[in-house]
Amino acid sequence: MSEQPLVALDMMIPMQEMRQHKNDVCKELFGVGSIKTLNTQQRIRVAKTLRARYNSSIKQIARLCGLVYEEVKDML
Repeated sequence: MSEQPLVALDMMIPMQEMRQHKNDVCKELFGVGSIKTLNTQQRIRVAKTLRARYNSSIKQIARLCGLVYEEVKDML
C-alpha cells in the first residue's frame, strides 16, 4: 500500500504567503526585493518560477506579478 502525499495538490496558498515567495524569487533571480522595478519580461519569468515551484493558480500568480491574466494565461 502506497502512502498518500501530506499536502493536497488543490490547496490554495494564502496570498500573504505567496507575496513573500514572490519577493524571495525576485531577490533570487534579479537581486531586488520587489517586483515593482521589474519589466514585463522579468515579471513573466518570476510568474513562471512561482507556477513551477508552488503550482498556484494562473490568476493568483498574474495578480501577484502585476500581469494581465488574459495576456499571460497561455504563457504560464
